[in-house]
Amino acid sequence: MAGHHGLHLYWKGPDADERLFHAAFDGRFWTPGRALFNGWPMTSSRPSATTTHTTRTWLAFTGAGRDRAIRLCSSPDGTQWNPRDVLPGPAAAAGSWPSVTGRTGPGRTDRLLLAWPDHDGAVWCALSQDAARHWSQPAPVPARSLRGIAFAAWDAVDAYAAWAVAPDGEYGIFWADTSGGSTWQDPHTRHPLQLGQRRLDERASLREPAMAAYGHMWR
Repeated sequence: MAGHHGLHLYWKGPDADERLFHAAFDGRFWTPGRALFNGWPMTSSRPSATTTHTTRTWLAFTGAGRDRAIRLCSSPDGTQWNPRDVLPGPAAAAGSWPSVTGRTGPGRTDRLLLAWPDHDGAVWCALSQDAARHWSQPAPVPARSLRGIAFAAWDAVDAYAAWAVAPDGEYGIFWADTSGGSTWQDPHTRHPLQLGQRRLDERASLREPAMAAYGHMWR
């Protein structure tokens, strides 16, 4: 992440506690967990955070209580968060938590990609080219999930995505290449992905999967 080196951990409080918390690891010790945003109730779902490919650390989350609108906030160092800097996400309601990934380049602002399932399990995404100031119109992507989307960002290119389909999809895991932004692609052919394509054979999950990237991109 940009700013202070180390690991940054973010989580929602237990049960009805709608505060967001943070702790950092410097290679030897974890700092005590502390409430962010002056301890204000921020979300009823888990947060999502960007990784190392953006100039700032970004959090994405839904509102508190029954507020399912998407919010984003950035930090220069992963530690300091200002409640006055919370920005609205795309004009859409999330049925589960949103997932965020991003990248940047020399002299450019952060480019962010958001994905989220609606209340019916259809997955949508939106793209911001200017660090969450403006968003593209939410676009449907060929995915269905009642949980979040897993992103794996790689160098300066856009991420891969993975998700689990349940229960009518027998908990199968699917994946896609998001380099097209709002048009997700078949990772092998680079053609626009169709619903139900690119299931990972003999892999199933009751919960959302996780992804990570290592080394250099092959494309």
